[in-house]
This record gives sequence, C-alpha cells and structure tokens, in this order.
Amino acid sequence: MLEYSLGLEKSAESKLHSLIEQIVKTKSVRRMNRILYQCKDLVLGLRFHDADQHHAFLKQQLFKFGIQSSDFEKAWMSIKKVWASKFNERAFLATKKLGVNLHQIFMAVLVQKIVPAEYAYVIHTTNPTNSNDQEVYAESCIGLGEALVSDMPGQAMAFSYDKLSKKVKINSYPNKSQALSSSGFIFRSDSNSEDLPGFAGAGLFDSYTMHEETKFRVSYNNEKLVLNENFRNEFMSRIGFIGHHIERLYDDDPQDIEGAFSGGEYFVVQTRPQV
Repeated sequence: MLEYSLGLEKSAESKLHSLIEQIVKTKSVRRMNRILYQCKDLVLGLRFHDADQHHAFLKQQLFKFGIQSSDFEKAWMSIKKVWASKFNERAFLATKKLGVNLHQIFMAVLVQKIVPAEYAYVIHTTNPTNSNDQEVYAESCIGLGEALVSDMPGQAMAFSYDKLSKKVKINSYPNKSQALSSSGFIFRSDSNSEDLPGFAGAGLFDSYTMHEETKFRVSYNNEKLVLNENFRNEFMSRIGFIGHHIERLYDDDPQDIEGAFSGGEYFVVQTRPQV
C-alpha cells in the first residue's frame, strides 16, 4: 500500500526514488541521515485520496474493525509512521549489510486492538543466552511491551523455563522505573525483510499506537510480580508453557513470541521464527 499510495502522488514517488538512489552511493553518515529524514518526510506527507477505490476500501475496513471516523486521521498518520520506519538508520544499515536495498523492502501494517496489559512478555523458545533448545527464555515488564524494546532505562524481569522438568528459574527482577499504557489500536510493521533467512529484521521497524502512550511510575513496594512468590511462579510457568506449546505447533521450530497478561488471561499477539 505504501508503494501504491506513492503512485498516486508522482512527484513524491519520483523524489523518493531519487533519494534512494543517492543514499546507496553516499559514504557520509551525516548525509545518509539527512537523506533518510527526507525520505521519512515524503512518506509522512502522503495524502489520503477518498476518491481512490483502494484508499476507500482501506478506510472501510478500518471502520469495520472498530476505528471511529473521528479517529481516522490519527489512524492514517499511524500507518504512515510505520511505513516511514523503513527509513530508520538502523534498518537501512542492517539491510544494506545483508545486501538488500530499500527498493526491495515492502512494508505491510498490522492493525491490532491493544490488550490493556498489566504485564507484557517476550518469549524465545530456544534460550538465546546459552543456545539451550531445551529452555524457554522470557522477559516481562509492567504495562505495554514497547517498554521492553524501547530505550527506557532499567531491566525487565528475565527467567527461563525447562521444557522437560517444567521448572522455572528467575534470572533478574524488574527495575524499570516507568511503564507504558495506552488504549485503542496499535499499528505494527510487517515487512518482507523480516522473513529473510538468518536475519533478525523484526526489531528494526517501528510500531505506533493510535493514541499517545501514557508513562506512569512503577511502585515496586506493592508489585505482586515481585512480592507474591506464588503468583510469580505461576506467571513464569504459564508463559514458559505457552512458549513451548506454540513451538510444538510450528514443528518444533524455535519461535520469538510476544504477548500480554490482562485480567487473569494470557494473550499471544505475535509469533515469528526465532533468529
């Protein structure tokens, strides 16, 4: 849809192609970043064309999914922000190292309702710290999972789960001083570069909530994940089981899984091959 939307604005499309041709030739980091910012600005400036049948269909589907008409402009901007993350410095350098140029990256946007997470978690079904394929390794934080992958200071709670004995072992307690909350919808990247063999492209691109995330201070002196041993062990065991179960569904291929805990229920929002 990014490429299609660019096709509706030929001047922006031509300018973007020209910038991409320039960036692959430059050896200056400063110039590289300047061009990447220009690419982002072009994408963020794309207009929504009500008269176009594909744009009209997109709007119709978003409304059917539950996005209100009054929030459509926010949704459209969130979609464009995900598209524009194709031009992040880290994404550009990582794909360039792999021999993939920006013309070869196509960005889809996954729209999901936000789980009002009490805790978010990420699971690796082969422990990346020791390459043990009989251990699930997981990290968890209070609030939304963006706190796990962002540069927010502090560490998450980390633990392992033995697939055979079902025993859990805590590696570190959480100490992030702030957490995130939001409501509504989240727009996530799903590019073709994330499916390349041997390439961990999943964390290179950005996700955006339709409504601005709210930061709140974490109070660990009454946090049950820290103070309640029974709850903590049950929490870790369930997440370990979820990881192992999903891995078996995928023919024992190691998985990188994201999920959330809310209202006593465990949600899985995404899984992909672990690299």
